[in-house]
Amino acid sequence: ACGGKSADSPSSPSAAVQPGILAGSTQVPPLADMLAEKRIGSADAPNLVIQYSSLGCSHCADFHNLTLPTLKSQFIDKGVAAFVYRDFALESTSLKGAMVARCSGDSRYFAVLDVIYQTQSTWARASDTWSALQKVLRDAGLEQSLMDACLATTGLEAGVTSIRQQGVDAHGISGTPTFLVNGTKVVGNVPLSTITNYFK
Repeated sequence: ACGGKSADSPSSPSAAVQPGILAGSTQVPPLADMLAEKRIGSADAPNLVIQYSSLGCSHCADFHNLTLPTLKSQFIDKGVAAFVYRDFALESTSLKGAMVARCSGDSRYFAVLDVIYQTQSTWARASDTWSALQKVLRDAGLEQSLMDACLATTGLEAGVTSIRQQGVDAHGISGTPTFLVNGTKVVGNVPLSTITNYFK
């Protein structure tokens, strides 16, 4: 798992992102909408997987790019499980990226995460990681004006930071990725079978 002071080098290959894939509204949503839980799947699904994740964590990228698609196709899309993503930013670029993802609106939220994780080995190795990540997002169609407005939104940084703090206080989260599978804590980029082992 990635910890607060780890310097894990990204291991996922950098994927080519479709230009313009994130194009859309430049309006910042209401704060309450941005800080609401980000979920894939039915609220009625019998199983719930909650992931605490940091955008700059290589193990988180591996899970997002390699394991989550299978979890989605085999369990989430079939109504067996739902997935909730919670931010646990380990450094400032991951925090800013988390804010921008939430600013982009629910219709684009997971698409923004996809782009960030798929290109992690590009921006996370740059000398200025935040500038590099913004370029990736601009190339994918997200407007710079939206990113700037997002970072200037009162209460958003504190709100995203509080999601991490709630994870520490309520569940003892200390590194990423960490999962809560139907309430059971599972630490690290584990095989999908380890997660589904806790399904009802």
